[in-house]
Amino acid sequence: MIEVKIKAILDVARLLGSREQTLTLPGGATVLGALQKLAEIHGEPLAERIFAGQDKLRDGLVVMVNGRNICFLDHLHTVLTDGDEVLLFPPAGGG
Repeated sequence: MIEVKIKAILDVARLLGSREQTLTLPGGATVLGALQKLAEIHGEPLAERIFAGQDKLRDGLVVMVNGRNICFLDHLHTVLTDGDEVLLFPPAGGG
């Protein structure tokens, strides 16, 4: 088993009920598995905010592992290790 820290801001943090939480996952878990577990724990509103269909992230949502965007890693199939930090960064507007 591994423990990963999930950090979120803005509306994603509100849906999680906090800006930070720890997930316990099986060894070899991926970003997708972590996000699916979060959706399972926190329900449909979070799932709809994260996913735009099965195994597809909602447009604009940035997911980072240890400060690196998963787009530059193995996307949703990025394997997590014990102690990793996953940041969920929704799009923000303003000017």
